[in-house]
Amino acid sequence: MELLLSIIGIVFIAIIFEELTIKFKSIIWSRFLFFLVVGAGLLAVLFSYTSENVIVIVGASIVLIVLALFFSVFSRKSSEDSHNNDSELTPQEIATNLLDVLDDEIIAEKTKLSVSEVKELRSKNNLS
Repeated sequence: MELLLSIIGIVFIAIIFEELTIKFKSIIWSRFLFFLVVGAGLLAVLFSYTSENVIVIVGASIVLIVLALFFSVFSRKSSEDSHNNDSELTPQEIATNLLDVLDDEIIAEKTKLSVSEVKELRSKNNLS
């Protein structure tokens, strides 16, 4: 049974290796190590530390870590995305914020808006 679980784990890792290498680069290591220690502790409680069950504990830990990596549990990007979702501005909002600082051509170039759209925003905001 342990050999079968090990083979399934190795096949699973081989299939998703490329995606895991990308996700591995963005790990929050403190969170990763915390879950690793807690997970190993819980598995140790479920199984006794006999020589037969050590392979099961190690295999289950590896499978849990791979699944967590696959679903971006430890990813910096996922935690940054949750903080940045509300703070993204549209090009029109960015252009409006820059109206009193830059001229229309530069704002249009940097926000990918047309010059006429920037002039329209300027007239709506009563800025000449």
